[in-house]
Amino acid sequence: MVCTLLVVAGAAAWGEQQGWPWLVKPAADAVGRLLGREVKVFGGAEQARLHFWGGLRFEAPKLSVSAPEWAAHRELVVIEDGAVGMGYGALWRMTRGGDIHLQRLTARRLQGWLERDAAGRANWTLGDPKPRPQASASAALPSIQVDVLSLGQASVMLDDAPSRLHVTVAASVVPVPGQGAAASSASWQVAAQAEGSYQGQPLKASARSTEPWRFPQAGELDKVRWPIEVQARVGRAEASFKGLAASTLLQGPVSGAFQLAGPSLSAVGVPLGVTLPTTAAFRMHGQVRLEGLNTHVDVARVQIGKSELRGVFEHHRDQRPALLTGHLQGRRLALVDLGPAVGVPTATSEPEQAKAPRDRVLPDRAFNLPSLAAMNADVQVDIDVFDTGNAWLQPMTALKGHLLLKDRVLRLESLSTRLAKGNLKGLISLDGRDPAKAILHTALDLDDVKVEQWVPALQREGRSPYLSGDLAAHVDVTGQGRSTAQLLSSLNGQIEAVLSNGQMSRLGVELAGLDIMQGLVEWVKGDDSLRIGCARLVLTARNGLLQPHPVIVSTKVTTLWADGSISIPDETLDLRARVAPKDFSLVTLRTPIRVTGTWQQPQVQVLNTSVWLRLLGSAALMVVNPLAGLVPLVDPGQRDEARQADARCLAARLPQ
Repeated sequence: MVCTLLVVAGAAAWGEQQGWPWLVKPAADAVGRLLGREVKVFGGAEQARLHFWGGLRFEAPKLSVSAPEWAAHRELVVIEDGAVGMGYGALWRMTRGGDIHLQRLTARRLQGWLERDAAGRANWTLGDPKPRPQASASAALPSIQVDVLSLGQASVMLDDAPSRLHVTVAASVVPVPGQGAAASSASWQVAAQAEGSYQGQPLKASARSTEPWRFPQAGELDKVRWPIEVQARVGRAEASFKGLAASTLLQGPVSGAFQLAGPSLSAVGVPLGVTLPTTAAFRMHGQVRLEGLNTHVDVARVQIGKSELRGVFEHHRDQRPALLTGHLQGRRLALVDLGPAVGVPTATSEPEQAKAPRDRVLPDRAFNLPSLAAMNADVQVDIDVFDTGNAWLQPMTALKGHLLLKDRVLRLESLSTRLAKGNLKGLISLDGRDPAKAILHTALDLDDVKVEQWVPALQREGRSPYLSGDLAAHVDVTGQGRSTAQLLSSLNGQIEAVLSNGQMSRLGVELAGLDIMQGLVEWVKGDDSLRIGCARLVLTARNGLLQPHPVIVSTKVTTLWADGSISIPDETLDLRARVAPKDFSLVTLRTPIRVTGTWQQPQVQVLNTSVWLRLLGSAALMVVNPLAGLVPLVDPGQRDEARQADARCLAARLPQ
C-alpha cells in the first residue's frame, strides 16, 4: 500500500514537473464547460503546460477564451507567450458569475475585447450569472484582481453601450521587486493610453502609476490603493487627476486632486451625464472621491471669466435619473459669464458668432431643453456679489436661492438678494417638459431700493442726486419658447413700480417741459431738488407687447407722464412723454416728446407743428416789438390735466 502511494506521488510529482502536456486539452475543455466559454490552448504537447499544485495554471505560446455568441467579437481575451493561473475556489466563483480573481497573469502580448450591450449583457460575465432586468450606464465594469501580473504589451478594447464608452486601451505592466515590508508581495509600474469616445465625445487619455502598486492581500481590500496620475481630454474639456485609485481594476473607490478646463461648463457636463449651464471658458480645481455609484466633489475654485465660485456637491448615480445635490458658493458671479446659457455668444465660446453683426438685441440661441432630463438637482446657492454686467447699475449682494431640477422643471425658489439697501425676492421657473418650447414664469418683488445708489450715475458730488427715493416693484409674467427672444416675445402679465420719498432735480423737471426761462433761473442760482409727490409705473404685457398705463411722475410744479407701447417681438418703440406744468412760465416750448424706431436705432421727435407755429408767431411779433415776441411763449400752466394725473398716480397700490 505504501509502495503504491509512493508510486502515485512520484508520478504526480513527475507529471507536475513535466506540465501534464497530455492533459492540457482535456483540462482546457473542462474549464471551458465550467465557464460556459470555449478555452483554447495552442502550441501542442511540446510547449503547452498545465499545473494543478496550489491551483490551476496554464502556460502556452497562445491561450484564448471565447466570447458569447451575441458579442460582436468572437474572443474575450487572447494571450501570447503567457500563463494564466487561478485558485480552485476562485474558479468556482467565476462559474457562478462572480468577479475575476487570478493568481497569475503574465504575457508577452495580451489582447482583450470587453463588451456590454444595451440590454446589460456583459461578455466578461462568466458561468451562469443571475439575469439582470435592465442595463444601467452607472453599472460597475468588471472587477479584476491579479496576484502576479506582468504584461509586456496589452491592448484592450472596451465597448460599453449603457455608458456610451468606446475606447481602446494600450498598456504595459512591469514588475518591481519588493523592498522592506513589501518584499513578500509583488508590485508593478503601470503605463496606459486610451483613445475613443465617451458619451458621444472624442476621448484621449493617459495614465501612469506614480509609485509601484500592488493588489491587496487577504484583509487588505479596503486599504490598498494605487497611486496614479491621469491626463484626459473628452470633447473640448481637459482634465487631470492625481491621487489613489481602487485596488481592483476598473472598479472601486477613487480619491485625489483634480483640475478641469474647457470652453464651457456644459462641455464637462455632457460626458459626466450632468446638466451644467453653457458658460464662458473656465478653469476648476479641487478634490474628488468616487465610492461605488456616488461621487463627492469639493470644488476649491472655479474661474469663469470674472466669476469666482466654489462648492461641495454629491452626484448620486444610483438614482434614475441621477441626482446632483450640494451647495454653490462664490465671491462673485457675473451674468456675462453665463451669457451663453441664455443665448448670448461670447468671444471665448463662440467667436464666429461674436464677431458676426446682429440686427437684433435679444439673444435667439435655442435652449438645450432635452438636457434637463439628464438628471435631477437640489442645490443651495449663496453668492456674495451678483453682477448683472450693466455698468449703470450697482451689482446685487448676498444672492441666495434654492435651485431645484426635477422631471425637466427647473426652479429657483426662495430667491433673495440685497440691492442698494433694499431687497429682491421671488422665484423663477423654467418648465422644459415640452421639447418644442419651454414655459417661463417669473414672480419677483422689489422693496425699499434706494434709486440713487442703484444707479450711481444719478449721484452728484457735493449736491443732491438727480433722482432719489425708495423703489418698490412687483413683476409677475409668463412666456414660452425655445430661446430668450421667444420667451420674452410671448410675455403675458404685469410689471408695476412705485417710487416713494422721492426727490428729483428741479432743473431736469423744467428742461423736461422745455421751460426755458425757469431752466435759466435754476441754472444761474444753482439747481435744487423737488419732492416727488408720486411716481408710478404700470406695464401690461400681452403677447410681448408692453403698454404703460401710463408712467406718471408728479411734483409740486409739474406732472410728467408717458404712454405708448414697446414691442418685444419686433424690438420697436412707440412712446410719448408729456408734461403738464402747474405754474406760470414766461418762456416755454412745452411739447410732447415721441420716441419711435427700433431698439438699436431709436428716433426722438421733440418739436411738432404747434411748436413751429408758436415760434413763427413769436418771430412775427418781435418785428413789431421785441417784448411782444414773448407773448406766444407764455404758458399759464395746465393745472387740470396735472391734477387728474396726480389722482391716478396716488391711487396706485402694489399687490400685497
